[in-house]
Amino acid sequence: MQFETDRLIMRLGQDSDFADYLALVSDPASMAWGALGSQRPQTEKRARETFAQLYLTLPAVAVTRKTDGRMIGVLNMDQDPWLKTWEIGYTFASAYWHQGYATEAAWGELQYLFDQKQASYVYANVTAGNRPSENVLARLGFTREGESRFGFLLHGRYRVQQRFGLTRAEYDAQVAAHFAPR
Repeated sequence: MQFETDRLIMRLGQDSDFADYLALVSDPASMAWGALGSQRPQTEKRARETFAQLYLTLPAVAVTRKTDGRMIGVLNMDQDPWLKTWEIGYTFASAYWHQGYATEAAWGELQYLFDQKQASYVYANVTAGNRPSENVLARLGFTREGESRFGFLLHGRYRVQQRFGLTRAEYDAQVAAHFAPR
């Protein structure tokens, strides 16, 4: 599996990504909201475990820059085979925040899921208060659909988890309007 955007290539993880993966999962800012099997920065030992368990297999996809091949983030996608719906998630190294990479990569992921996998609906769960993630989803046209008051246990505290969704019709309308977020 591989798909591209203007600046990025999303592909399956490779053993050669470990140094960039370790930088991502050991970064306190990148791990603040919980990702890749942890809610705190990972030690090298734990990173080797999650790298093998979560990163080198689907549903994880490496986000790499075309300019230098550097792995800067990870996309996740998980399908409910009965409903043909997909849950997505993303984590980026904080050095690459506020440069449009998350929005661009997630848009590429949506194109892949709706156009190649024939998704009928894509959703994302976001812990309340994670404004940057909420903003990415808003730029992509997702609608906030509801919340679970005890939806996520983060750093020993139950947190509200919000659900955002995008239907095929909403995606198709964005494509028809020549929408491509940056």
